[in-house]
Amino acid sequence: MSRLSPCVALALFTCSSPPAAWREPLRVPEHIEVRLDVPPNAPGEGEDLALGSFRLELGEPRLAVLGDEVVLVTGSEAGPQIFRLQGGELTPITPDSDDARRALAQIAVRDPERAGQSRIAVSTGGRAIVTSWPADGARPAKLSIQVEGARSGAAVPDLVAESSCPPVLLAVAADPIRVVWLDCAGDQSERRSTLRLSKLVDLAWVHSDAPEALVAPGATVDSLFTGARVLAAVLEAGGRGAILAHDGDEWASLAELPAIRVGRAGPPLLATDGARVLAAWHEPRARGSRILVREATRGRWPLLGRDGVDTSQGHAGARPAVGYTDGHRILVGVEAGGLSAMRWDGEEWRRIGGRVAAGGGASIAEVALGGSRGALVLVWSAGGRVWLARRANRGWQVEDAPLAEHAAAMAFASTPRALALAWLDDAGHAFVRQGEPGAGLGRSASVPGSFVALDAALTESGTLVALVPADGTPRVALARGAVVEDLGGPSGSRAAPAVAVAPTPSGEPLIAWPSPEGVSLARRSADGWSSVDCPAARGLGRGVDAVDLAIVASPRPAAWVAARQTAASSRVRAVMCSLRE
Repeated sequence: MSRLSPCVALALFTCSSPPAAWREPLRVPEHIEVRLDVPPNAPGEGEDLALGSFRLELGEPRLAVLGDEVVLVTGSEAGPQIFRLQGGELTPITPDSDDARRALAQIAVRDPERAGQSRIAVSTGGRAIVTSWPADGARPAKLSIQVEGARSGAAVPDLVAESSCPPVLLAVAADPIRVVWLDCAGDQSERRSTLRLSKLVDLAWVHSDAPEALVAPGATVDSLFTGARVLAAVLEAGGRGAILAHDGDEWASLAELPAIRVGRAGPPLLATDGARVLAAWHEPRARGSRILVREATRGRWPLLGRDGVDTSQGHAGARPAVGYTDGHRILVGVEAGGLSAMRWDGEEWRRIGGRVAAGGGASIAEVALGGSRGALVLVWSAGGRVWLARRANRGWQVEDAPLAEHAAAMAFASTPRALALAWLDDAGHAFVRQGEPGAGLGRSASVPGSFVALDAALTESGTLVALVPADGTPRVALARGAVVEDLGGPSGSRAAPAVAVAPTPSGEPLIAWPSPEGVSLARRSADGWSSVDCPAARGLGRGVDAVDLAIVASPRPAAWVAARQTAASSRVRAVMCSLRE
């Protein structure tokens, strides 16, 4: 930031100098890097300056202020979703507009390093205020404040927090020095955290006596100071959330957050042929990423391929597809402008035919695999459209018309005799299309309600569609042609915006979803829904943001559960749960 002249820096918000040329930000879940080309006759003419970068995870809320307007930025599969707060309502902003890019630049400049020691730096009046929380787990936890260039030689005291867990620093303001922080000591009976405000007065910390805002377990929070107000965006694990404002007296809700649809993008991915189980996911590298594929063998997960499949030239944000077709292990990865299908020959992954051209110019968000009897089928979503391609004697043939329009998330399932596609549109409405490999998919049927995530699986009775509404309570529908039956869901459960469904060997629906305890499972029988006792799944840990299921019948009925613990770490774990039929 030291290379920016004052006018160039202010041009982001108030300066009337010639407009800068903005660079397209990277898609999530990559780092979003905000850059600008310095315009002619400005200081540093011809330079390409990086204003900063930040990592935006799926479903993470971030706040910015442009003049008198509040801007919300959240992460989705396709990239940042950006909204302007007007009259208590959030209205979308085009991601490539100047206002959207100014909001991204503001977040990049003020972004804290949330991993390890959490730091925030604020510059004001020639002083730099740097704050940090220690990462060593010491109790009581201390917020360290250093003021560089302060006129007084007196040291600023540490803010000591008697906290039962590591507190999280959210925002800092200066003149006077004020901080917003998240303290989990607020309500231990419900394991909730508390948003707290503290102010430095005469070298002593004064805590606000106003009613504090409680934050549910697993919620994501962002906060900033703007004038006399403090703003906070809180998104709970079930997809509900709000923008809060604190004016010195109390927290008040300014607007409800939009439903964040994260679908099934990102690792992990499981596939089974009833006896064997494959797991595949992206692993970030210094440049690009690679796809790792492992297969469960006698309690171990050996890697198929010594170094995985390199995707340096591809799109690391799209989850790969993996499965068994006619006994072969098949992998589908996303590369620039299309898809690449590969077959494992026992020693390496070999390409099946040429590249499948995706076309349309939109980045591929999701990809799925199906088919049988030598008829391989690929399905993918790009730019809100879902497409299908079949492997034929003359190569890959892409269907002329898309299977779905305005798709924000999709799930695809196949058996030797059936195909099914389920998707959510931009408004969260769910649709299902079913058909046969040779005949294609029939007309769509709709599922009443509004949802933030879904999954699909095929049974002899029809298509099982697992859904997560905005309140986070999972439910299941059974689609048979144009008829959709509501099978309900486990009562009293709360889910993160992710769910997986699979039929047990007897055809009963089994669902898995992230919960505060780890991953919870439930199955439906003639007597209704009941929980599945699986301590290993609960032991997957808190912070799970993606989950998948695979059912095996041999040598005994069991469910493999794979989960990614946090969006930042890409750590994938898989456990097996016994199913007593």
